[in-house]
Amino acid sequence: MKLDTQAFKALKDMIDGTSKKVIAKYKAENPNVDENVILFTGDSMIEFFKLDKYIPEIESLNRGIAGATTKTYKDHFNDIFGDIKPKAIYVSIGSNDLVLLRKTPLEVYSNVLDFFIQLRAHYKTVDFHYISMTPVINEDHKLYKKIYVAGRSNEDIIEINSLLEVHFNKVGIEFINVYDALVGDDGYLNENYTADGIHLNDLGYQIYSNLIKGSLINK
Repeated sequence: MKLDTQAFKALKDMIDGTSKKVIAKYKAENPNVDENVILFTGDSMIEFFKLDKYIPEIESLNRGIAGATTKTYKDHFNDIFGDIKPKAIYVSIGSNDLVLLRKTPLEVYSNVLDFFIQLRAHYKTVDFHYISMTPVINEDHKLYKKIYVAGRSNEDIIEINSLLEVHFNKVGIEFINVYDALVGDDGYLNENYTADGIHLNDLGYQIYSNLIKGSLINK
């Protein structure tokens, strides 16, 4: 169920406000970041990903922003990343482009590729990975929170994931498929992994992190 004009404005205003605070925090912290960290960046799936809890064995850095679109990173790239020198970057981005930028799946696919071009121009020798977009719950489900799911569909998410997987496989960027492990028998986000129909709970993040850990070996 897509948001009406009033709900869309409320969501956008909320995200604009929280994003500014998070970006300002990252900008202030960047000068003190150690080199050779493993950097995680992207939307709420990353900001809410408690790296110290779920992947404590690595030296990691979280640069996720809840509600972020590819445009968020394009417009605030230097403030978010500063002079950080990571040895690997894991990215989860795209889902919010469907809602907040009102883009089609093909346009979201293009936006994600453009963001990777920007990243690779800045980090020329870094190892890149893309974490697939995650599913959402059925809008008729009791856990469905319209303000967060905001009309995005699994059909669009599957299309974007498929396009990105083909492209990243061609160019040698690892595509980490977390979507399939989070889907229930009904084809939607498993209710055991979420409290609001889109964001992951502790059990969901255990699944999410276990899939990522496989690519972290020898990092």
